[in-house]
Amino acid sequence: MRRLPRFVLRRLLLIFALVGCCFAADYKKCKLLDIHSYQNNVSVDINGTKHVIHQEMYVITVQIDEIAITGIDHLMVQDSGPSEMAIGDEVEAKIKGNTLIVKKPSGKKLKTSIIKSEPVH
Repeated sequence: MRRLPRFVLRRLLLIFALVGCCFAADYKKCKLLDIHSYQNNVSVDINGTKHVIHQEMYVITVQIDEIAITGIDHLMVQDSGPSEMAIGDEVEAKIKGNTLIVKKPSGKKLKTSIIKSEPVH
């Protein structure tokens, strides 16, 4: 079998390292400042009949660098939501557009819509 020259191997290693850094840099270690759920009832008219839809939502706030970012989203029935995290935990999070994505300890991702961001005092 033919071996690759050293300069080719070095360049390949450099490319893989840079690509890995780019993907790893998406998520930042941050502190979980607040997490809570709340319930909301929404009245909906379907074919002349009023129905009340019970919504369970959660609000999560993390500190990324010196900014507190708050996101909100609906809990899915099969999802444990944020229950496996506690205030003060170190988590990984990233912002993608208007979405705050937080990795739970299980590795699953919580995707929330950003509703507020403010400097931490």
